[in-house]
Amino acid sequence: MLDTMGLEVRSGDFPKPIMLKEGQEFYFTIKRGVSSENSQLIDGGELKSRRCLNVRGKRATLPSITDKNWEDIKFGVDNQVDFYVVSFVKDAEVVHELKDYLKFCEADIHVTVKIESADSIPNLHSIISSSDGKIMGTFWREREGYQETAHKSTGE
Repeated sequence: MLDTMGLEVRSGDFPKPIMLKEGQEFYFTIKRGVSSENSQLIDGGELKSRRCLNVRGKRATLPSITDKNWEDIKFGVDNQVDFYVVSFVKDAEVVHELKDYLKFCEADIHVTVKIESADSIPNLHSIISSSDGKIMGTFWREREGYQETAHKSTGE
């Protein structure tokens, strides 16, 4: 299995962690000097360097398969992996594009999609129908009210 990690929005490098409080306002900047947006923090806590950020209610314009992912996919074809896992799939087109490429390469590789953001919801049925499997990310489990409970073994 080869997991093609999608693009992520990450925090920058900080000399020390920053404590953030729920409801706190801040400016969110994708690229310095280009644009920033006033935002409000939903979940407080400690923000450390290079952490993945989830900006709720904002649509990502990033591709599901990056240039780096295509390099990894070619590596997978050459090394006969069984499955690809595609991150942040927003529509079925990305699945069809990958499957068409695999067919062109005569590679028998299955495509599993990760449902990781609200961008997937309008196209959920077609995404799942076009893929060979699905992984429901934290976003989906939280949205649907699923809770993972860890049980500590007492050894008895």
